[in-house]
Amino acid sequence: MHDGFVKQQESFTKEYGEKRNRFESAAAAFQEKAQRGGFLSQERAMQERERLMGEEQQITKLDQELSTKLAQIQTDNNKQLLDSIMGYLKVYNKGKKYSYILNAGDVLIGDEASNITKEILVGLKCPVHQSKIEIN
Repeated sequence: MHDGFVKQQESFTKEYGEKRNRFESAAAAFQEKAQRGGFLSQERAMQERERLMGEEQQITKLDQELSTKLAQIQTDNNKQLLDSIMGYLKVYNKGKKYSYILNAGDVLIGDEASNITKEILVGLKCPVHQSKIEIN
């Protein structure tokens, strides 16, 4: 899920960056043309300016839409991950019969013999447990 999210984020960043760069090039060309009097009329210069302003608004809107999409993807991924963990814990606990399984973030002090984090990570086939998470 993380790799998919990163790829989507990179894709959105690339799309936004390309559109932003094209706009900035067009805006710089407009500015240069306006400074050297390259427009046939003041009216034509105003039309081009308005077109560029509209394009800038679209780019800003795109940025907001892409940010919203990424936030939704991340929310969906987090929900899917939590659903997977909860589903696994229900199956895991059928044989163990724990009264409570707590999130370590909410437990400040506890009996380490009751810490099943490593066992759960192995059961979920989470490669992170081997090197990135230190479980005491």
